[in-house]
Amino acid sequence: MKRLRFFISLVLTAYLFTSVCVAQVTNVLPDGAKYVGELKDGLANGRGIGMWTNGMNYVGEFKDAE
Repeated sequence: MKRLRFFISLVLTAYLFTSVCVAQVTNVLPDGAKYVGELKDGLANGRGIGMWTNGMNYVGEFKDAE
């Protein structure tokens, strides 16, 4: 029983750290472009999807909104 409680606590701790540290949002810019993904300090940072009005899409890593 102690092993089961230990295992569950490890799994829950890992889940809480990963779910709390990463925010995923959808932003629509004034020109109609969209960003769905992780933010850091209000900028696109981490994995995300950029969708522009001309039909171009980018799926991958963003660093400081670039």
